[in-house]
Amino acid sequence: MARATERTTVQVAYDDRYVYIAVHCLFKNPSDVVTGLGRRDNIPRSDQLEINFDPRHDHQTGYTFEVNASGVQGDFTFFDDDRRSADYDGVWDAGAQVVADGWSAELRVPFSQLRFDVHPGEVAVWGFNVERRDAKTGEVSRWVGTPRGVQGIVSRFGHLVFSDRLTPPRRIELVPFTLASTTHNSAVTTERSKTSFNGGLDMRVGLGTSTTLSATINPDFGQVEADPAVLNLSVFETFFPEKRPFFLEDSRVFVLPYGQVPDFYSRRIGQTPGRIALQSNETLVHKPDQTTILGAAKLTGKKSGWTYGGLAALTAREFAVVDTQLTTADGTTTTMRNDRRLVEPATMYSVGRVQRDIFASSSNVGLVATGVVRGDKQLDAFTGGPDYNLRWNKNRFNVNGHVIATHAPIDGRVADAYGHVQNFNFSAKRMNAFAHFDHFDKNFRNSDIGFLGSRPDKNALNGGATYLRPDPGKYFRQVNIAGYYDRQWNGDRLLLNRYVEAEAFARFLNYWWVDVGAGRNGRRFDDLDTRGGPPIVKPAATVLYFNMSTDTRKGWNLFLHVDSTRNQAGEWQKNIGPSLRLQPSDRLQASIGANYTYAQDVAQWIKNDDLDGDGVKENIYGRLQRNVANITGRATYAFSPDMTLEVYLRPFVAVGDYTDIRKLARAKSFDFDPVTISDNPDFNNKSLRGTIVMRWEYLRGSTLFLVWNMATSDKSRPGVFSPWRDLGGGFAAQGTNVFVAKLSYWFTP
Repeated sequence: MARATERTTVQVAYDDRYVYIAVHCLFKNPSDVVTGLGRRDNIPRSDQLEINFDPRHDHQTGYTFEVNASGVQGDFTFFDDDRRSADYDGVWDAGAQVVADGWSAELRVPFSQLRFDVHPGEVAVWGFNVERRDAKTGEVSRWVGTPRGVQGIVSRFGHLVFSDRLTPPRRIELVPFTLASTTHNSAVTTERSKTSFNGGLDMRVGLGTSTTLSATINPDFGQVEADPAVLNLSVFETFFPEKRPFFLEDSRVFVLPYGQVPDFYSRRIGQTPGRIALQSNETLVHKPDQTTILGAAKLTGKKSGWTYGGLAALTAREFAVVDTQLTTADGTTTTMRNDRRLVEPATMYSVGRVQRDIFASSSNVGLVATGVVRGDKQLDAFTGGPDYNLRWNKNRFNVNGHVIATHAPIDGRVADAYGHVQNFNFSAKRMNAFAHFDHFDKNFRNSDIGFLGSRPDKNALNGGATYLRPDPGKYFRQVNIAGYYDRQWNGDRLLLNRYVEAEAFARFLNYWWVDVGAGRNGRRFDDLDTRGGPPIVKPAATVLYFNMSTDTRKGWNLFLHVDSTRNQAGEWQKNIGPSLRLQPSDRLQASIGANYTYAQDVAQWIKNDDLDGDGVKENIYGRLQRNVANITGRATYAFSPDMTLEVYLRPFVAVGDYTDIRKLARAKSFDFDPVTISDNPDFNNKSLRGTIVMRWEYLRGSTLFLVWNMATSDKSRPGVFSPWRDLGGGFAAQGTNVFVAKLSYWFTP
């Protein structure tokens, strides 16, 4: 840890309502100052400051307020000492100016935007730190420095001592909004255009200095940017991140840091209706794209070492329009057109969380519980369980885990099950190591309100170690060498995975870096691939990958990813993904990335069907040649720190050509017998997702959004891949265009 190259001065003051921070970043050569305009919370490459507060002084949680040399703001929170959450979106002021000897910034943060305890008769002491980042050199300097290899962030803050007792702030925030939208759907023949007007109210009320009650009336839970199109031929669900502000705020209270098995996945609330399946004699004509959310509320806070939170949301009943085929006693069939059919019952979603800091606030234990109540015990679902996160020896050692019990409907019945995740981590300057074990019962189901990123009926044991050389040397600025092993099996001790990998990372003195690795997965079984049939063998496979990046400090950055996989049966996959980031001016940021996958799957499942009429369904497979390509472009133009125009465009194509149709000859094998099927499983899925967003924060906390969303799809020419024609096909395909104007106004009475 060396002394900072450039000098920085910091001043802090406060009154009854605000804390003020003034920072002056001096440069020996003032022309080295790098400015850049961008959208809030997406600060471009530029000189930046971070002001860090730990108002509770618990050494575990904190707030960070960012500003760059052009006055662009950003903020986030810390929890568990070194984990970050971007769900915080405070209302505060900042300004910056380039001056003769560098640049300076001033921040004004209301006490009402921070949560802290006020103890009678005591002078307030907060954790405090300042971080400066110089874009041209890449140097990071802090008021309280952190040596390489030392663990912890918030626990290493210095102290900010107030000269007098703080006045508890009044915290009432009201955000009424109004919204108008027009939707045009060229894929339908009737009612192609719809216009709607709406309004609602979001509110936050402080209950004391430590707790916040948030509620919404007639909420707007729309998304500005649509989910990207993907090709998913596996048995597993695709995870899409949450983008709705109400659920993002304070989400870290409810979402534990176990990405494989989050207890609370808020995208379940308002999802496409379909909990109640249609009958065999019913044909779907139309159903809503989303379930209506009638209202939602949550309570979050932390006091005296206890973190707590509760959230509840109510969704409405949803109906589909179906055609129903009826058969009379004499065998005559008639069709009842446009019948209404309940497909989603009214549902109450809820989650509760409590956590207690222990061992001088360096560790914690907690409990989480969820409930989905649909008014029918055969449809209701509940989950819950304890978690722990223990650290010692200056945070070098860490053990953490979570146990989850589930009571949920599965396969037409309600079943009880449990699962757990256990982790061990060691971190030092020159070595990191970890070990992991998890188990999930066969009947484990948390998907009514949570998400399972792997599978039930699984045990997994894995671990790895990394050698680190973080100090610059003669040729390299940083070198890491890592090894990893994973083994998985099910409840019948059937081997599901045995994978070993080695990886090397090197950052050169010019800040370019490369990352190379190789892995080997041994012969194993997959008991889910046949979708209810017997296990199938998966031949041993070898994986190679390569990543590289140029200097991210520059106004442009090139990144490249390449990987290749081949197994013993002759199956292979090749993937390449280049991307380019540009900052041609202080106001404009742009990036373009592409990804192309070319593969041949020797045995890709198609369907299960009784082909010979013996009452037993065969597991049908085929040789699949697939081509998947997409191009993603983004650009942001900033008129000012408070007004930006963003453009997003993503054409996508996935083409599959099946040959050599076969059925699995016997269980636990990779042997097949040829068969013939009547349908054509080939596909050619083309789509285009596009968004243009004008955002203007006309008053602090008050915004005007003008949004255009486009989503098209086309499935013509199945099995035939023509990259440029297919990628361009989405532009002419039928789909929806949505225009939205939303105006919100933030005020505090």
